[in-house]
Amino acid sequence: MSKRIRLWLIAALALCAAAAVGVTLSFMFKKAEKTNTFVPAEVTCDVEESLLSGVKSDVCVENTGNVAAYLRIRLVSYYVDDNGDIAGRVSSQYPALTLQDGWIAGADHTYYYPTPVEPDAKTGILCAPITLNTVELADGKTVYQVLEVFAEAIQAEPVGAVQEAWKVTVSDTKITPAR
Repeated sequence: MSKRIRLWLIAALALCAAAAVGVTLSFMFKKAEKTNTFVPAEVTCDVEESLLSGVKSDVCVENTGNVAAYLRIRLVSYYVDDNGDIAGRVSSQYPALTLQDGWIAGADHTYYYPTPVEPDAKTGILCAPITLNTVELADGKTVYQVLEVFAEAIQAEPVGAVQEAWKVTVSDTKITPAR
């Protein structure tokens, strides 16, 4: 093969190698304009209630998250004095509730809303209005009952999450609490 043909072959191979390197680098540093459409699940809730003249009413829970969620309420009762300090000498009392709108009683003053609640939606009202007690102690001091409402939420899918965390069963998207 002549010297001139050899030089042309070497030049063509060098040109091909440079082109291959250029194409490889352009693919490696290519900037794609993609928008991430993934939205992480947020599971949050808020208690809504009214308290007027020692009567607690209209207790419900709003799903403030962005996915359907199962909701439950736990009640904690205690007494406070005129200063708002907890009166440890009076044992807590829980009122007998008349549950409404499908709420289900669980153990230890826990109440479950039986079906998932969509984002920005509310449960039904928990119960009929509750009259909070006032007790006069032996020393003449008056103490007042406080009934705190704590709400919890767990995303509705997968169903196993609520079953495992709350030890409930779910059948046809309806909760049945363990007793």
